[in-house]
Amino acid sequence: MTVPEDKHILNEHHHDTHKELIPRSIAFRIRRKDGKICWIEHVCQPIIDDKGLFLGVRASNRDITIRKETTENLKGTLSLLHATLESTTDGILVVDKEGKISSFNKKFLKMWHIPESIMISRYDDQALTFVLDQLQNPEKFLAKVRELYNQPDAESYDILSFKDGRIFERYSQPQKIGNSIVGRVWSFRNITERKRAQDKLQESEEKYRQLFVAETDAIIVFDAKTQQIVDVNNAALHIYGHSQKEFLNLKRRDISVDPSIFENSLQKVLSGNIVEIPLLFHKKKNGTIFPVEISTASFTSKANSRLSRCSWIRIARLLSSPGRRRGCSLCRSTHCHCRQDAPGRPCHSPSDRPNCPLCSCR
Repeated sequence: MTVPEDKHILNEHHHDTHKELIPRSIAFRIRRKDGKICWIEHVCQPIIDDKGLFLGVRASNRDITIRKETTENLKGTLSLLHATLESTTDGILVVDKEGKISSFNKKFLKMWHIPESIMISRYDDQALTFVLDQLQNPEKFLAKVRELYNQPDAESYDILSFKDGRIFERYSQPQKIGNSIVGRVWSFRNITERKRAQDKLQESEEKYRQLFVAETDAIIVFDAKTQQIVDVNNAALHIYGHSQKEFLNLKRRDISVDPSIFENSLQKVLSGNIVEIPLLFHKKKNGTIFPVEISTASFTSKANSRLSRCSWIRIARLLSSPGRRRGCSLCRSTHCHCRQDAPGRPCHSPSDRPNCPLCSCR
């Protein structure tokens, strides 16, 4: 019945039982009649008379298959948990309700430069004392720890700044078994590089925002999909006469006399090209039509946690005398670009000249 791999366990047990007259137990596997493998716990108790003579042994067997499987499953779970703790990029510390350290990973020791000799004691106070000198604000750090230990069910998140320039995120939550709180889990993540990158990005955004606001040419940013205007600079407010709030309720076509002209160039813009349009006509809030030269390009913007494709229009120059730019025969040029119905079309005779209120050479 005993599986071949476990027969040596029985043989050694029989030898030891007769050699040393003490109770012994072993566990081995047997194959049942139906072919199923079961675990058996075998216990031997020596029988000795009142004169100290060995009379024999009393043995008992019981099926421990379920207990063995449960134990093996538990070992697997603990092994997985340990592997998970060691593979995470966070430093993990687990403390029980009495303030004793119940678990930690190597990343935690490395992040805090704590020697294992301190962790062997399992007392959280010793570890706290060791790390305090590393922090810029140890009093605040310690106060938060004490606060959470007095509020077992509380969760917490904060940022820790170190004297050497490192920055950690600290997150803490209660450890529970079922509905019972049995301790507290501390998680630490090094965000030094991320924070530096964020600071540089913010600095860059602030710098370019200042350039955007201070630019003397009008700049209008709109969503390439919806055509909704999403931002304008001060120069645009001054030129077009709209307030910031009014502008953000407009679409690109609302400021253009002939939106189709720009539409023809939009696909080139969305392909990543910078497109220059030598002449377009826009209109102000009061209805005044005026000519502009435009330079436009596209970029990807992240707003409200959503990526969107946007384009910007830079009014490169306002044209104060449109009729004398590439105008009709009266302007000694070849083409007239002030026609709203057909820009660029020749107008070499009075009858062919545009009926445009902006053309000063009619």
